Amino acid sequence: MWDWASFLHYIHSPYLLTGAAISLGLSVGAMLIGLVLGLIAAMMRMSERRWLRLPASGYVWLFRGTPVLVQLIIIYTGLPQLGIQLGVVASALIGLGLNEGPISPRSSARGSWPCPRARSRPRAPSA
Repeated sequence: MWDWASFLHYIHSPYLLTGAAISLGLSVGAMLIGLVLGLIAAMMRMSERRWLRLPASGYVWLFRGTPVLVQLIIIYTGLPQLGIQLGVVASALIGLGLNEGPISPRSSARGSWPCPRARSRPRAPSA
C-alpha cells in the first residue's frame, strides 16, 4: 500500500533538496563551460592554421572518445597526484564542463558557415 505521508516527508527532506540544488547548479555550470569551450573549439577547428586546428581536434577526439565517468575519476583522483587539489563539486564541474565542450563545436561550426547566395534570398512564388 502506498504511504503518501512517508513520500511527502522524504520528498521535502533537506538532503534531497540540497542534492537537487547542487545537481542543478552543476548542470547549468557545465553547460556554460561547455558552451564557451565548444565555441572556442569550433572557431579553432575552422581555422586555416594547422597549429590551431590540431589542438582543437585533439580535444574533441579525446573527450568524445572516453566515457564521462572515466574522465571524472581521472580528474578527481589523478589531479591530486600532480599536486592539484580540487573538491568534489569543483572536480565534477570541471569534468562535466570539459565533457560537454566537444558536443557543441560541430553544431557551432555548421551554424557559422556562410549560406550560399542562392539560398540567402527567398524563392519567387511560382504561378
